[in-house]
Amino acid sequence: MKKNKKLLSVHLNEFDYNYLKYGAKKYNLSGLKSLFKFLKIETYTRDKEQNRNLDPWVQCVSINTGLSSNIHGVLNINSKLSGKFLQIWDILSKKKIKCGVWGPMNGYYRQNRYLKFFFPDPWNFKTKIFPKQLTKFFYLPSYYAQNYTNINKITFFKLTTKFLLSIFFTNNFFYFIKNFVFFFKIMLTRGLKKYILFFLLDIITLNIFLKLVKKYKLDYSQIFFNSLAHFQHNNWNDLKYEKDYFYLTEKIIQKILNFTEQENYSLILFNGFTQKKKIKHILRLKDTHKFLIEIGVKFKALELDMTHGGYIYFDNKIQMNKSIELLKNYSVFGFYLFKVDILTKNKVFYRININSRNKLNKSSRNIQNSLFYDQHKKLDKKINPNLNKNVFFNHIEFIKSTSIHSDKGIIFYNNSKFFSKNIKKIENIKIFNLTKSFFEK
Repeated sequence: MKKNKKLLSVHLNEFDYNYLKYGAKKYNLSGLKSLFKFLKIETYTRDKEQNRNLDPWVQCVSINTGLSSNIHGVLNINSKLSGKFLQIWDILSKKKIKCGVWGPMNGYYRQNRYLKFFFPDPWNFKTKIFPKQLTKFFYLPSYYAQNYTNINKITFFKLTTKFLLSIFFTNNFFYFIKNFVFFFKIMLTRGLKKYILFFLLDIITLNIFLKLVKKYKLDYSQIFFNSLAHFQHNNWNDLKYEKDYFYLTEKIIQKILNFTEQENYSLILFNGFTQKKKIKHILRLKDTHKFLIEIGVKFKALELDMTHGGYIYFDNKIQMNKSIELLKNYSVFGFYLFKVDILTKNKVFYRININSRNKLNKSSRNIQNSLFYDQHKKLDKKINPNLNKNVFFNHIEFIKSTSIHSDKGIIFYNNSKFFSKNIKKIENIKIFNLTKSFFEK
């Protein structure tokens, strides 16, 4: 493989191309307008079912291994990829291509002297952070990503302080100071909105990432962002916030384009798949820890995913079996709330049952209605005599979602050698082969 080529791969998760075009024109954003002048090609995935395989923690693995989801088998967040499958950076580093990777969902670290750094996604506890000194940047995004529905202010303050101190003692602090007015103005007018915090973390970590790319003089580097996807899922119809979305996205794009131009990197930027607007109400636990304890589930540890479930660890098999029975038999208005899968002798994966969730969504207007409650009270008591309905009301919420996943996507690239002129559309898993062939030509 040729080592005199440099490629920056950016997975800007789920962004909507037409929405970005609209914002670039409305707010006259030069970085986005420059990106749109790049060559582009459409992508698609054969996976069609959101909450099963059409999700970023599945598609990211597919893109990085070149394998369809039915082959690699990774369908849940924080799932470990089988050791028999190699990721793109594993293959390149074996060929003595210097690599660095930041934030790929369900990515896995395998030691190689040519893999100069590896930083996992905030939900990933199954792999190492390399080198170890990067761990100081992991605690805050990991805590926030898994607890953003119920943040402990004291814990969040402590972790934020440690995060900022870590930045202070690196040369990344000057970037933060330089952009302080920009960040402060947004937070002053909006407060600590969730989408703002996601964007700020992405912008700060992008700067850390690019410093490392430059430091190690990498041939191949990859980074994953989720802030755009989060905004579209939760705030797409909020016109009063759209300017924030576009200006924060512009910050990311400008930083990337300036770097690739100054350091002479080829760039491939893609969304994996996109979203389409659709209003729906999603059932979600506000505080999963308290909820599980109050319904009688005893557990050793809990790892939450970014949607409707996570992993529960137990001290022993007896404790696990009792808890599984409680979860499987927990019903609300005649609907079983949880789906549970045993993974190991002391570990289960649970999620809010999709079918029950959809039925509850349709019934959500009636849930507080006393007549509706009385009609289903006997049924729930028959299924679960110890059911305390107040626990459900105290810990459950219906939140408005403004989008769903689509199986279509797009790639922007600045090197015409990536694609034949005759190709108009590719499956997103082909990004793996494109990257590999880039260093072979």
